[in-house]
Amino acid sequence: MGASVYRTGPLVRTGKCCVCGDNDVELSVEHVIPRSLGGCLRTYGVCKLCNSRLGKLIDAPFVRSLRHGGAEDPVIVKLELLKIAYEFCAEQILGYVYDKKASQIAKALLKADRERLENIPMIDELPAWMDPADEGKHLISLASSPDGVVCHVMLFGTCHGGFIMSENRNPFPTLLAVNDFNNNKLEYRYLSV
Repeated sequence: MGASVYRTGPLVRTGKCCVCGDNDVELSVEHVIPRSLGGCLRTYGVCKLCNSRLGKLIDAPFVRSLRHGGAEDPVIVKLELLKIAYEFCAEQILGYVYDKKASQIAKALLKADRERLENIPMIDELPAWMDPADEGKHLISLASSPDGVVCHVMLFGTCHGGFIMSENRNPFPTLLAVNDFNNNKLEYRYLSV
């Protein structure tokens, strides 16, 4: 992964699902952040079956828990944040789905596997460029670190977590995606940190 790590458009429709890895399947539009939460970021590399499965096993329980006063189950929160981070990486980083760590994450997401999820640590500390005061926005950042590629997700300025998405340590520019759910806008910013 070098300086040209980021995509400039949607996934090329190769017929390979970035979650289950099946080839020659019909791909569908997947909302990285659920549409019901104001998500306008989409990926085009998820098959219809995985899109439905992720919605049923991860997105729906997360959205339900938010509507009932807050995310009560920390595993559901972690699954949702990891799903967002994974789909963002798959959409933004060329060849990411072939990364060893990506494969491990995809297997955990595929069945919302709590046991596999335990082997994927979550980073609670937010990077300096993600401000919890941005309540009207969902933020996703992608950065290189000494530990590898790190993706942080913050929803509603309160629900957040980060993950080491790859052990690749090649430096690249930090990317911040700002999903303004009040105005249904998506903006990408490259940061110098």
